[in-house]
Amino acid sequence: MQKACILIAILLNSISLSAQSIKIPVGKKFQVVTDMKTVVSVSAMGQSIDAETNNSNTAEYEISAVTDNGYSMRTTVNNVKSSNKIGGIEKNFDSDNESDRNDATFAEAAKLVGKPTEITIENGVARITSGEIMAFFTQIGLKDNNPELVKFILYRKDLDACKKGYQWTDSIKNNQMDVVNESVVTGITDTEIEIQIKSLMTIHTTIQQMGMEAKASFHGLINSRRWYNRNTGVLIKEEGDTDMAGDTEIMDQKIPMNMKMKSSTTVK
Repeated sequence: MQKACILIAILLNSISLSAQSIKIPVGKKFQVVTDMKTVVSVSAMGQSIDAETNNSNTAEYEISAVTDNGYSMRTTVNNVKSSNKIGGIEKNFDSDNESDRNDATFAEAAKLVGKPTEITIENGVARITSGEIMAFFTQIGLKDNNPELVKFILYRKDLDACKKGYQWTDSIKNNQMDVVNESVVTGITDTEIEIQIKSLMTIHTTIQQMGMEAKASFHGLINSRRWYNRNTGVLIKEEGDTDMAGDTEIMDQKIPMNMKMKSSTTVK
């Protein structure tokens, strides 16, 4: 789960152009900074163990194509920082340090730095088409229809509909994840739109790690606040709180887990 949190946080995106659906031109570049704090409580053999992870990721994004129904983009991670505390033991990672990049604990995160990932979004459905991260998300069933890739832009039709108090519900479903989002416009000015989102999420996935298979089942709630540019529809910033509960099964043993996460995203 820790590895999933690190990598999912890296894949934030924004986009839009003046085709019929979005407004930002092809070739537009921007930077996304994501900070995430995750606390996972694990119950095993009558004891509770907390694992705390703090991640910070910086990535560059570039719009590579736009169609009437969507767009494509290229994203490259420039830096990943992570601080992990488990049972009083702390381990840190900074992708700018060569010794950290060679640490097997962070091998998956290190492979992503400096390697472009190609993503297409069409009719609201995201698909990772190439890049180092493609193998990871394919492994856990999130290569296609990944909810982390479709929330960073409001299409023109959504911008036109946004009035204070406007509400809507949408959902995203794939083989491993089911998400229902309830959204409401809570603020609007000449330059920004503020939206609050309540997301009910259920996850059933299998992760291969260190030669072992782990089956994870989680359910919970994500409360988010997002601010968008009213003209372009691009995300300005997001703040989120996640509360999930479930278990991970390894070698026929189920381990109960609770996860709380605070995250913030800024687009520059």
